[in-house]
Amino acid sequence: MTERERLIQLLVTLVLDGVITEEVAEQILDAYDKDGTLPLGWVLPLPLDEAIPLNLVDLVNEAVQDFFTTLRVSPDAAEDDFIRIVTNLAEQLGRGTITLSQWHSEMVNELIIYLAEQAQTGAQRVMTEDELDGLYNATLFQLLYLTRFADMIATGRQSSAQVESRSILYAGEGRAQWYEKNGATNAMFGWVVDYIAVDDKNTCGPCANAEANGPYLPNDASAPLPGRICRGRGYCRCVRLLRYDPEVYTRLSGLTA
Repeated sequence: MTERERLIQLLVTLVLDGVITEEVAEQILDAYDKDGTLPLGWVLPLPLDEAIPLNLVDLVNEAVQDFFTTLRVSPDAAEDDFIRIVTNLAEQLGRGTITLSQWHSEMVNELIIYLAEQAQTGAQRVMTEDELDGLYNATLFQLLYLTRFADMIATGRQSSAQVESRSILYAGEGRAQWYEKNGATNAMFGWVVDYIAVDDKNTCGPCANAEANGPYLPNDASAPLPGRICRGRGYCRCVRLLRYDPEVYTRLSGLTA
């Protein structure tokens, strides 16, 4: 993809998002065609076929295999590592030691690995085809969000502090993947899960409600997941805890005692 094609791709996205008008987009493209310049503060993001790899399914499956023998009792360690990595990338971007395209490429790679790690270490078994499809779709959605985020950076609409803060938000889906897959693994008679919200001034409404409305069956697809329902996403500190309670399990599953 040529630089001009990348610019057109960016302009189309900005027009569709209502950030700029078609008239402004035409003026920007005319200026570029005249002397090769971009608006002040603009840089070009990663091409879409690199931002959303064409072999994404293969990349997700390979990443899952890499963590097949890794055991984790919680999502915290992988989440801490991911936050450390993306914070460092944001700092490098802010200092200008890496370009936006390099930052975006590294973020794509780290997101694919991180989500696969959380899903596989939460499952602690071979995931089903449906679970792998769910992981792929979750990864695709996160990469799409990341592409829009990169577009905002490309057009100077994000400060260095904002880039760092928003990068951390992507950790939330990984936390959700761990608890979702771990719940499916522990979906056995008598077991339920409690959503435990951190009870302080920073606890968001969705997390507080999730705790109040529990417990849940471990494999309930509609049950709330830390990091996914939380308004803080990657800043979520809530957990789901398994406990053995046949009476509650019977009630939740609709079985006759």
